[in-house]
Amino acid sequence: IDWVLTWLDDCSQNHNDCQAPQSGFIPSRLIDVGDNDTSTLRLVNLDSPAEYLALSYCWGEVDLLKEGFATTQANIAARKSEGMPIDVLPATLRDACLVTRALKRRYIWIDSICILQNSPADWAAESSLMSDIYAHAFLTIVATSSSSVFDAASRTHKLMMENQWVTRGWTLQERLLSRRILHFTTHVLYAECREDGGAESALYETHKPLPSIGRFEPTSEYRDASMLQTGRDTYPYDTWYNIVSSEYSRRRLSFGTDKLPAISGVAKEIGRLCSGGDDRYLAGLWAGDVAHGLL
Repeated sequence: IDWVLTWLDDCSQNHNDCQAPQSGFIPSRLIDVGDNDTSTLRLVNLDSPAEYLALSYCWGEVDLLKEGFATTQANIAARKSEGMPIDVLPATLRDACLVTRALKRRYIWIDSICILQNSPADWAAESSLMSDIYAHAFLTIVATSSSSVFDAASRTHKLMMENQWVTRGWTLQERLLSRRILHFTTHVLYAECREDGGAESALYETHKPLPSIGRFEPTSEYRDASMLQTGRDTYPYDTWYNIVSSEYSRRRLSFGTDKLPAISGVAKEIGRLCSGGDDRYLAGLWAGDVAHGLL
């Protein structure tokens, strides 16, 4: 894992596009993974900003709530005071905590542990913070196609994109909003950031930058033509439509009710670009561009 530490150090020190937003944001709850000498994880509320990682994964066939792995109103107090044994967690969650330790970090955010899964109010409040959670995470760990982040590896970058993770609705905003991503797949251990990318260990190479919301921005030529045709600049609305039509609409969701929440983080970022942040987001449309959005 030394090459990952080297990459993280280089990225955090030398990549301007990968720096954290200057807002002082910290998630409501984080998992304190402790050190290598403890087998207990603890759910914590921090008073001041701290460096943390985030996990992006598919829940898969395991119902984390029914199986007792998720945090609920009944067990949150115990998870804060007594902690929880790392060995009882599903492989993906357990391994993500072990990777956090191996990367010499103390905290990680995992949705099923850091959000009360049987509280609609808490879920609504925390899901509205997704854009900040992933944008401020020092690194996002992605279990791209495996039940464990330590599955065997191969060496084909193309295969990284042909898996369940990139077909799920929730993971689009997690990918677009993250500053750095470390993918654990059945074929390759792969790192990406907003300025460049790399491949497994000794095969460290440069590839395409990590996709971001900026990837979907219309070109200056397109924007100039749009203004001539409509009399106004449709950016960043067209950025939103590009994301929804070219990426999000192709992805799958387990629950239809997640359709708007799963893209709300991207909408929040687009909203910051719209009319100085004054435009209103209307369930997939924008108040300043409703007519075009309905086409």
